[in-house]
Amino acid sequence: MAQSKKFTFSCIALVSVLILTRIITISPTLLSSLTSLCTYPIVVWQHCVVRPIQQIVVGRKSHDELVGLVAAYQQQVSQLLAENIQQAATLAHMQHVDEMVSFVKRYKTDQTMVAQVMLKHISPEGHFFLIDAGARRGIVQDMIAVHKNCLIGRVTEVYPHYSKVMLITDRLSKVPIVCLATHTQGIHEGSNDITQSKLEFISHLNPLQKDDLVMSSGDGLIYPKGFGVGKIKDFSLNGLGLTYVVSVEPLVKMDDIEYVCLIQKGAEYEPSHDELFQQNSAPELPVQQTQVNEVLPDNSSSSSLHNEHN
Repeated sequence: MAQSKKFTFSCIALVSVLILTRIITISPTLLSSLTSLCTYPIVVWQHCVVRPIQQIVVGRKSHDELVGLVAAYQQQVSQLLAENIQQAATLAHMQHVDEMVSFVKRYKTDQTMVAQVMLKHISPEGHFFLIDAGARRGIVQDMIAVHKNCLIGRVTEVYPHYSKVMLITDRLSKVPIVCLATHTQGIHEGSNDITQSKLEFISHLNPLQKDDLVMSSGDGLIYPKGFGVGKIKDFSLNGLGLTYVVSVEPLVKMDDIEYVCLIQKGAEYEPSHDELFQQNSAPELPVQQTQVNEVLPDNSSSSSLHNEHN
């Protein structure tokens, strides 16, 4: 019995060796198939588990890079918008060279007073800032607050050490404006919403344009001319069809502002006495002097001839 089992095991081993030898020597295709069957689960595991993990890691890195790029682009857009407002305001006042020079000197940032925003109150009841500059630093009521050539608001209350600035998004704020592309004038009013405001008193006869830049017109006694207020987001006629309902998008985010510049209307640049003298001096004086010098030799020669005759 034991010999029979031993013989059977030997036969099975011999047949297995023969089959394996045949597979290796005679049928490499079958060997490749067996190998592929063994490696297929590993490939499937790598595709279903490892690759999604790698994609998540790469996607996370790409997301962080995109967030950084978006922040950098937003900063560049804000800077370009401020430069565009300054250039647009300058171009709008280039009817005469003297007016352009006066405008640029009037709104140089090195002639303004900088104040830090200590408290921001933005609620459905009202919008205002408290800044760390008051009467002791020369702040007076109705000074305006600007940020990167954009209008922020005006000083409504002054205390010894701080002041209150009502924002242009407050529903009580009213700013005379002009649309840069169409030259349409109206009144900008806040709506206690930092994402949008509105324009009032725009007749249906006046042209409007989407994304048109809205700037302060300088009419009135408070707000100077040439500061950005917003851009037209949408407009439509009211129920009577006589005036427009205009939605305006602010140029800056009020809740991101940390510093403002304070300017008072009427504090224009005043030329010195020497500059006024140069402006009023007649340019023909050198020519006249030359003509006089040319005449003098003739007079002296006439005098010498007269003396010789005597």
